[in-house]
Amino acid sequence: MRPLGPANIVWNVHEWVNANIENIRSAWPSAGGWEAWAQMELFQWFSSGDADVEREQHIYRAAGEKTDLLFNHHIVRSPTNIVAVELKCQSLGNANSFVAGLAQDLHKLEWSTTEATKRYTRMVIGLYVANEMKIWPGFSQNMWVDETGEVGVCYYLLAPS
Repeated sequence: MRPLGPANIVWNVHEWVNANIENIRSAWPSAGGWEAWAQMELFQWFSSGDADVEREQHIYRAAGEKTDLLFNHHIVRSPTNIVAVELKCQSLGNANSFVAGLAQDLHKLEWSTTEATKRYTRMVIGLYVANEMKIWPGFSQNMWVDETGEVGVCYYLLAPS
């Protein structure tokens, strides 16, 4: 297994988007959204590429809260090389609250992690569909857009504390 840093993770998400654009087109307007599907698909994408990745891992103080994806947990010695990812996917049903959801996940990663997991690198990755989506300030918007120009990948990186 090989460790992945934040840049590699975002690049791989971009590659997954390009490989799955048709599925995303049909999933994003569906009732209930497509975040759970995307999370599982990304988990499989990274797992097939020999990454150390886990889903739904407990890194927060609240007992029921879990991070969507956790990278490098079993293969690195320094906790700063462990990467916790919260994923947010814009859908037809959450278009108006998508940016607020990004901010909420960022706040959760910044203020709700345990003392041990604050030392992890933490990031929020957002997948958005609308052409001129205004992303919350600080997110690296339009760094990655699929080949059709329909799906963007934005992210915000929190350094270990």
